[in-house]
Amino acid sequence: MPDTVFEVFRDDTDLEQWVQAYCNAHIWRWADTPTPSSFRDSERQEFFLGCLRAWNQDGVLVRFSIKNATGRIGLVVGLLEENSLVFHATTFDPEYSKYSPGKALIYYIASWMMEQKMRILDFGDGNEAYKYEVADQERVLNRIFVCGKTQFNFIARTKLIQFVKEHPNMYNWYQNELKPWTAKAKAMLN
Repeated sequence: MPDTVFEVFRDDTDLEQWVQAYCNAHIWRWADTPTPSSFRDSERQEFFLGCLRAWNQDGVLVRFSIKNATGRIGLVVGLLEENSLVFHATTFDPEYSKYSPGKALIYYIASWMMEQKMRILDFGDGNEAYKYEVADQERVLNRIFVCGKTQFNFIARTKLIQFVKEHPNMYNWYQNELKPWTAKAKAMLN
């Protein structure tokens, strides 16, 4: 697209406006799906902004976006870890889906990473098609849960997550049946 620029932010430049653009795009992107965006809740938006501020202060945050005359149309939150970039959160304005802003961002991010001498772009958990189109290998993803020993609900939930992840059939059922159903039920209640 003409007049389109790739943006990289490693500081807090334009942070509040960037987060608002991210949340708006995420809301629009997921509006007509069984899993509407959690960013419809202003408290969730504030929490997200707080996370980005904290990661920025820790020096691990990199924000990427594609911007045109109408605004930011593709946005990615990246987290630095040694010579890796974790593709933490991504969204795009659905009006521009035919231009594949997400895939364009991956291309620009990879180019930026080469300049930074970074070798690994970690897409994280999930089975989105783009991950298999660009990745050259799949790695095991582990989670670390930390809590006090009296947090019984939290401990039970983490044990359940661990159990489900260890059983592929159950995990597929969760991803493809239970998760969409609960999202639809939650949307109807809201």
